[in-house]
Parts: sequence; C-alpha cells; structure tokens
Amino acid sequence: MLFTFFKIIIKTMKLPVVFLYFLLFTTVGCSSPSTVHLYAKFLKQAEINKIKNSLTQAEMLVEVNRLPFPNSIGDNTLIYAPSKGSKQQAEQVMNLLNQLGIVIDNTGLILASNHSFSANNMGLYIVPDDIVARNAIHVEQKYNIPLINEYAARDCQNTSTLILQKNGQFRIEEDIWDASRKLYNEHVFKGTWKLKEGNFLFLASQQLDFTLIFERAPFSRKIEEGLLQGYQFLPMTTYSKMNNAGRIYCTYEISQVL
Repeated sequence: MLFTFFKIIIKTMKLPVVFLYFLLFTTVGCSSPSTVHLYAKFLKQAEINKIKNSLTQAEMLVEVNRLPFPNSIGDNTLIYAPSKGSKQQAEQVMNLLNQLGIVIDNTGLILASNHSFSANNMGLYIVPDDIVARNAIHVEQKYNIPLINEYAARDCQNTSTLILQKNGQFRIEEDIWDASRKLYNEHVFKGTWKLKEGNFLFLASQQLDFTLIFERAPFSRKIEEGLLQGYQFLPMTTYSKMNNAGRIYCTYEISQVL
C-alpha cells in the first residue's frame, strides 16, 4: 500500500526511482518503535509489569531479562545509541519512569562496560534503593576488605568515623572537644550512600548543604609492624572548615597490617 502510494507520486511528479526508495526507507525507519531492554535482575514481577505496561502504552517494545549487570552500574541507568530521535526517546522513557517514582540516576551513550546497544534500542537497568549497597559490595577489590565497614578519619578537624551500612545508610560520628566541660560531645550525621562507577562514593544528608563525593583508592604505608594496606576515601573538592560539611569532609581509611 505504501509502495503503491509512492509510485503514484513518482508518476505524477516524475521523480527518479532512487528517490522512491529513499522516501520509503526513511519513512519506515522513522516509524520504527524503540525497544527497551529491561534488566530486571533485582525487580519483583509486579514492578516489572508496572514498568512494562507504562512503556508499552507509549508504543515502545519491551524485552525483559534477568542478566547480570555491568560492574560499572550500581544504580538506575539508561544506556542508548546515538541516532535520530534517540535523545528524545530516552527523555520520554525517563519521564514515564519518573511518573512511576523511578528516577534515572545516570544516562550514557553506546555502552556500559561490555553492554552496547544499536539504534532504536535502549538498555534500562533498575536497582531498587534497598539493594544498592548489596550490589556495591561485589565490586572487585585489590585488598580483601569488605566495603561495608567503619572508616577512621585521617585529617579531619575533629575525631570522626564514617560507617557504611548494608541498607544504604551511612553515619559519620564526630567527637568535638568541649574545653569548658573537659569532655567530648558526639555529633552524628546520617544519610544515604551510593558507590558509582565502582570507585566514587556519594554521601547525601539533609544535615549537609552539599553531597559529599569521595574517590575510593587503595593505599599502602610502611610502619614498624610491617606494611599497612587498605582503602581510602579521598575528598574530590574542598569546603570551608567553618561549616558542617567542611569539618567532616576529609580522608577516611581502613587498613590491615601484612
């Protein structure tokens, strides 16, 4: 039917046959629906159905799988290939998910680790908040030290301890010396944490004016007892020591003696 329609146009306008095929394939290509590959390893069936129904109603094709995630993905992510209209389609997917209460933390072009997608295809990775920390535990490590742990401050203004918890929550316990009373007052900061790209720690709290971002890096130091090896969370920027964020935004580390 479509081909016959274009033949009539050609006869009427005396256009070359090559132009017919250009119009035909351009029209067909533009009308191809996007296929969203939903990586549902961490989702319950009811959650899968909710996402699938929303995208399907928007005339998108949805393919569900429970394949492993790339190591670089630890939260909600949308990966797509650059093509005509791909950015608009990605924004449409994010808007639909946002209506379901699902916020996409990261978007990327072409690939994430060994996952890549061709034109009109998108990879949608959903990681519920309650399993983000558990997903991050399995990040490949140079030293056999669990990520979920307590980290001592190395250069903070006051004695501080960073505690990463399994439920995605964190605590920073700061001991502030009160000279007049000659005792320490404990100040506790609470919030949520995420490990992104395997090495970057994000701490968010309503008690802080900024999200604190650290880079996780291995370290080693020689001491009298042997070689000290472990991990440090290094601040990615600087804040004034006069505010809450500045006082506790310093290097935290955990180590073992070998």
